[in-house]
Amino acid sequence: MTITVTLGEIAVLVIAAALVFVAIAIVRTASRLQTTLAEVDETLRRLRPRTERVLERTEDELARLSIVSQRLGSISQHVDEVTGNAAETVNPLIDDVDRLRRSTDHVLAAVKGAQATIHALRRDRSE
Repeated sequence: MTITVTLGEIAVLVIAAALVFVAIAIVRTASRLQTTLAEVDETLRRLRPRTERVLERTEDELARLSIVSQRLGSISQHVDEVTGNAAETVNPLIDDVDRLRRSTDHVLAAVKGAQATIHALRRDRSE
């Protein structure tokens, strides 16, 4: 008894064997994908509450920062007003002190002149 196999039949057998291997690979991959998807889903379920808490805290901190920023803006505006008022007050005082200094220089010059005159008069008397 001889069995004759044609080249076409061999090709069909090879293709059939390849399809079986591909089917096995697809089933294994699908099984791994299901396991991976289940793990990802579980991880997301565990992380969601934490993420929501972090987002809530972040929103609270941003609200606090906004309040602090507004207060700092108000303080900055007040400081600008105080600085402006101080400059308006101090500048005339500086001018007055400068005039007083010049007046003091004149008085000192007059005193020195008077001293020189008194000294000269004493010298003339003693001679």
